[in-house]
Amino acid sequence: MDVAAFLALTLAHANFRRRGGFLRRNGGRGFLFGGLVLDNLDPLKTPVTVAMVGRADPDVIKSGFYPKNRDWLLQKGGISDKVQSFVDDHLNQLLEAIASEPDQQKRLAISGEIQTWVLDQAYQIPIFEEPQAFAAAPYVKGLAFEAVGRPSFYNVWLAAH
Repeated sequence: MDVAAFLALTLAHANFRRRGGFLRRNGGRGFLFGGLVLDNLDPLKTPVTVAMVGRADPDVIKSGFYPKNRDWLLQKGGISDKVQSFVDDHLNQLLEAIASEPDQQKRLAISGEIQTWVLDQAYQIPIFEEPQAFAAAPYVKGLAFEAVGRPSFYNVWLAAH
């Protein structure tokens, strides 16, 4: 795991300990000879990893958690042959429902169910980090931001000044 990921997990570990919990972190072999990639596929060597979502969209949550896609949770039958037993059938059913549901409001509702399930099962520790800051002059109008913090310039216009 890279240095930034290890530091983030170290801080999470310290916060868990202060509250009476425990978070096992294991850095794997790092970047030596592709060790990072191989160790991230083995839940016994790297039981906790850092994942990032680049946009707020139901398809992103599906592709991140689904075993046949990015497989962040390393489920049996997914991208790693080193996983011996872990499968979450309930989560996978919800993920498949997102992929097959055409109605956007229903997709968002299913996405909310997935987020609740993932948090309730303690599969993920949500950490928001946005390393950028944005500023605009008072006459810049219509500047908006996506849910993940990226600026959206589609409706930007300049008022008289």
